[in-house]
Amino acid sequence: MPLYPGALERLELDLDKRIGAAAAKAAEVTKAHLDEPGMGRKYPHLPHRSSAPGQYPARQFGPLQDSVGSERVASTVYHVGSIYNTPPEAYYMEFNSLKHGGRPWLSKSMRDPETHARMNRAVMMGTAGGD
Repeated sequence: MPLYPGALERLELDLDKRIGAAAAKAAEVTKAHLDEPGMGRKYPHLPHRSSAPGQYPARQFGPLQDSVGSERVASTVYHVGSIYNTPPEAYYMEFNSLKHGGRPWLSKSMRDPETHARMNRAVMMGTAGGD
């Protein structure tokens, strides 16, 4: 049975919209995690308490949190992470060991069941809002 004319294009557009909503939701959840207060030490030269090992990095001045977003790079392909004016700490916090001050933030958020649940709701609704 043949498909209706334009059916594949409409399906791709709908799928792209839903994937984009999931990517936007993943960025939103990650930014929220980066706004959580730290439970580590309070250093005198920093405005807020630092994060403890295993926590998301605590917000100090905001460039990491402000850099997080999502962007469409091709049909049904989106990037999520530090994509707007990426600060140096985005890399070393993600990839350094905990012993050397690392606080994996993006990989932790992408493995988080809450992130997955909220992304799934965004896909089902076709929008990043409403959860």
